[in-house]
Amino acid sequence: MRKIGGLLRFLVLPAELRLTCKLLRSNYSPTYQRRYLWHWLNSVFNRIDHERVKEVGPDRACAEWLLRCGAHVRWCDAEKFETDYNRLPLGNYRKYKIEEVNADEAAIMGLGFEHFNNVKHLKKMRFHFCSYLEDDAMQELTRLKDSLEHLVIGSCGDITDRGLGALCNLHLLKSLTLYNLPEVKDKKGCIDLLQKSLPQCTIEFVELPTKLDKPEKT
Repeated sequence: MRKIGGLLRFLVLPAELRLTCKLLRSNYSPTYQRRYLWHWLNSVFNRIDHERVKEVGPDRACAEWLLRCGAHVRWCDAEKFETDYNRLPLGNYRKYKIEEVNADEAAIMGLGFEHFNNVKHLKKMRFHFCSYLEDDAMQELTRLKDSLEHLVIGSCGDITDRGLGALCNLHLLKSLTLYNLPEVKDKKGCIDLLQKSLPQCTIEFVELPTKLDKPEKT
């Protein structure tokens, strides 16, 4: 790392990358350094590329982001999920519209939720074991308030009562399933708030095993 660090001093780097390089040359523990480095890399994968959105349309750009971060998507009228970034359809990009997202163990962050802008057919979504998902992501879900009908959030350890409160804006929700959210302290209060704001929605807050089946690969 000394040789790399010496070279990096002569480069003009973005502030975050300069901070990352400084951290790697510091005396912080290797575990902390690895955790920070992975967080930084995931933030890079989550950033939106506005030129790509213009080029291929919001749904395709959103799908690329989701698969890049380990999630799966299902197009409208399709039976199976897209699970391989390299097997996404070629050409006719704007023809395909996302209807469902399965984000089991995906590295998605609230930073990336800008990709949901103008994604208008997404009705069903599941977040399971998403280690980088925090309250800001729940607030960003309001980008889908005019389409999202079914939502599952489970085993996402950084979601708190405040994050769940932001779901009150998803006025088309028909079902909401919550489980294994250790940072949510007032479950009853959250359910009461959500039910009052979303009277048409069936809401469950349960304790389930942390391992769920993933969609079949295509």
